[in-house]
Amino acid sequence: MKITIIGGTGHIGTFLCPMLASEGHEVICVSRGANNLYHKIESAEKVRMLHLDRNVMANDEFARQIASLESDVVIDLINFKIGNAKAMVEALRGKVWQYIYYSSC
Repeated sequence: MKITIIGGTGHIGTFLCPMLASEGHEVICVSRGANNLYHKIESAEKVRMLHLDRNVMANDEFARQIASLESDVVIDLINFKIGNAKAMVEALRGKVWQYIYYSSC
């Protein structure tokens, strides 16, 4: 399964990305580039890194970029605005098996 994790270098994502990769999934870690995965974790080298910054892109453009990855699952760990969530849902509708977001919005 191809899985994209937005915010994959944060505390949750830095453990989730290598764990999913070690289970045989193709993992794309989307990050603005401020942090790296914790290198001490096994399977981190199997994770594809992609630098995109949601804060400097329009909501719909960022969402289109994520949709263009053609993942089966998108896990969004840094979605804190309802407008971002709506744009992502619209961009991914009918294109992914599951969209999961973990947020305070």
